[in-house]
Amino acid sequence: AGPAFLSTGLARRQAFEELAQPLCEGALPIVEAKAFTREEGLRAGRQLLDLGPGAFTAVFASNDLLALGMLDAARERGVSVPQDLSVVGHNDMPFVDIVQPPLTTVHMPIAEMSRQAAQMFLEHIRADSMPATTRILQTTLVVRQSTAPAPGGR
Repeated sequence: AGPAFLSTGLARRQAFEELAQPLCEGALPIVEAKAFTREEGLRAGRQLLDLGPGAFTAVFASNDLLALGMLDAARERGVSVPQDLSVVGHNDMPFVDIVQPPLTTVHMPIAEMSRQAAQMFLEHIRADSMPATTRILQTTLVVRQSTAPAPGGR
């Protein structure tokens, strides 16, 4: 999970827990990263892999850099992605399609997010007051080669 002190890290963790818990036997193994960096992904990945073989079959990282660090940890420990472990990132950053294996990720509509943020900013400047607004935009799962069905049908 991403840093809990950042709203994106906390929101992504809460959504993941809500959706993944019904699919799991027992507690979800979650490691909180201190930052959205590849190095933190490597540290968190090592910590997860220390749980031992079979403790989990997939990792959903709060961003692509954390996922790349998880790929590094898996490679370091001889864990095959996606045969033994699936890894999913978030943001669809440039170059995640050319790493090995190419990273499955959640694509964020950055251009539309930027357009709406600018529009809201301009509306705020023009208005005397403006209530806090939340807008939820559609994301897309971009499936690449870092994911596969769970080993043994789990």
